[in-house]
Amino acid sequence: MITTRRARPEDVQEVVELANLVFRPASSGLNPSMGLQYPLFLSKRNAHDLFIAEDDGKIIALNGILKNTAVINGHKISIASMGAVCTHPDYRGQGIATRLLHEVLTSLHDEGVALLVISGDRGLYTRNGADFTSLKKRFTLTRGACDTDRVQAYGELPGMLSVTYYGKAITLVAEKFGELYQREPVRYLRPKWQVPILIKAAPGVNDVPYPPRLRAAASWVGECLSAYVLGSVKDNKFRVMEYAGDPVTVGILLQKMLTDSGITTVTVDVPIHDFQLTAYLEACGHKGEAEQYPFTFIITNTAVLWSQIQPILQERAKAICPNARLEVGLNDSPPGESKSDSQRNRRSGIEHESCPKSDMDQTRCEAPIDLNDGKALLHFVFDVENREQYGEPWDPILPLPLPWPGGLNFI
Repeated sequence: MITTRRARPEDVQEVVELANLVFRPASSGLNPSMGLQYPLFLSKRNAHDLFIAEDDGKIIALNGILKNTAVINGHKISIASMGAVCTHPDYRGQGIATRLLHEVLTSLHDEGVALLVISGDRGLYTRNGADFTSLKKRFTLTRGACDTDRVQAYGELPGMLSVTYYGKAITLVAEKFGELYQREPVRYLRPKWQVPILIKAAPGVNDVPYPPRLRAAASWVGECLSAYVLGSVKDNKFRVMEYAGDPVTVGILLQKMLTDSGITTVTVDVPIHDFQLTAYLEACGHKGEAEQYPFTFIITNTAVLWSQIQPILQERAKAICPNARLEVGLNDSPPGESKSDSQRNRRSGIEHESCPKSDMDQTRCEAPIDLNDGKALLHFVFDVENREQYGEPWDPILPLPLPWPGGLNFI
């Protein structure tokens, strides 16, 4: 009989073996590195958030989450990442993965976690509320392919800045990298102690034998770090895992990786909200290809999310009209009340004064969606790809950016 439960610390080794069987099979030529690459996620410390199915004591399916916090302009949103979703080949097609997913989603809702990010877009996810929302631009920088005159015009570091390159010694500057990352306006809340562990683990570098060759470049003003780029090298091609710091300096570091080393190609994914780095790279003659994030998202608790984003919406509304007032509220339908009644009683919206304003020119704007509809709320708050027009004041203040899940926080 197949049963499901949360893992216990003593189960983690068998969980890792199942993940290696599915994601690092012998036929792939890759080392069985899942436990090494995801030491915070596939760990005894995180066992309680590894949901498993077992048959007669044998673990045959896994759906794991790692809880975290996203920070958007200083405001926190509770978030979880989901990964290593797998079923033993002998047990597929029995609905086990769906069963585990429903348990995960129920758990996140009950625990007040607002948002779930998933690596991928399997039907298993999209059937249960997951969808794409964000865009990135992929830039591939190659020697001789850029406008040299533009690079020289835009790409000189001020004399006060120095550049250092790192190979095996990257972990020696991990703490500095972590401190700079925590000053990014859109990021994950990453404890300092995690940074050297994650750099050594190289999560998300899945196409080369483990461990990969890691490289980094950093710019300094004296002993103060101003920017870094971190990634892996394969066949003299540098793939950026993560970057942080002044966007123009990041762009210059990417250029210098080509000119100051044996690197022939640099590939970097730039989230669409990072318009400064995008503008710099395009000014240097590089053309970025717009693509969806390779991640989907599910709102797991609409009430919590709506509550957590209120300070951000308030700030953005006030930036447009100083006297704007955000009116907060999201009510689930009480027992016995119809959805239409609940919608009529919902008090969620923005009261704002038009600009230029007059004493009588005050308008209240209801949220133009059913705020209890998780998928509708996902697109309303975060979608930048196929965004509908919602009118004022919503279009000037939305969508909100989300942290890039493909860096060191990738699972």
